[in-house]
Amino acid sequence: MNMRLVKVAVKAEGRDGARREQALLQLKDALRQLFVLRHAGVAHAEITQAQGLVDGYMNCLLDLGLVSDSELLALVVATRRGVDGPATGTLSTSALESDVTAARATA
Repeated sequence: MNMRLVKVAVKAEGRDGARREQALLQLKDALRQLFVLRHAGVAHAEITQAQGLVDGYMNCLLDLGLVSDSELLALVVATRRGVDGPATGTLSTSALESDVTAARATA
């Protein structure tokens, strides 16, 4: 995705809702690819390139006034959750106790 082309295309359409939604879908796809690359164990250079693309795309959308910071944050959180699962989980004490007991038995 060339950022100059994105800016020209979006400016040509104005603040059309369909164009905005298309830009957000493209960003969501790029974010998903970034999170998948991160877990796939690919070379750091590939992850860095994907991160730069996502960062530039988000800056472009912000500069054009198509989205707010909070909208971008919500999109990143939802996309990350879709790939990685929830950021935190609930631990039960019974599960921890059984893990400790098993570890002591093998030690």
